[in-house]
Amino acid sequence: MGECGIFELGAARFLPDSSFVLIPGVEPGIFWYSKTGELQRTWESSALGLEDDCKPMFGLTETLAIDPRALNQWLGQRKIVDEILPLPDGPGVVIRERRGAEISWRMAMLRMDGQVSWLDLPFKGSSTWSHLKGDVRGNRIVFLVVEHGAGIDKPAAVPRIVLAELTP
Repeated sequence: MGECGIFELGAARFLPDSSFVLIPGVEPGIFWYSKTGELQRTWESSALGLEDDCKPMFGLTETLAIDPRALNQWLGQRKIVDEILPLPDGPGVVIRERRGAEISWRMAMLRMDGQVSWLDLPFKGSSTWSHLKGDVRGNRIVFLVVEHGAGIDKPAAVPRIVLAELTP
């Protein structure tokens, strides 16, 4: 677990009701806790297509930590969590996926009853270095698409801001 932690594969987010969601990224599970820290719900991270077993990384940590190209290639071979958004009906887990030379994102909207619904985000990354961050206010979402480690293979793209609205 310690070997994987430096790659920031997990995410955490407080929700509007002061509950919070944790996705360790290095061990199985997605965990929703009450504002007092009591576990309310879990989901299988594998159901979202996430690989959260740290064992395949053993022996690669040093290489990935010092070689941005190797890390980018390694990340590109798996679906990873880029963000958790505090949606009105529960957490939205934004999952980054490489498809060929493109990066795309899907959002898994988790519900307290255990249901998961999916939304393909209607934009792509400009390179395999693209990652996404975001936040929510009411029914509006702001996304920031950035290139982590870009500039190694080509000039980095200017970060993009994407505004969206949730519809009921």
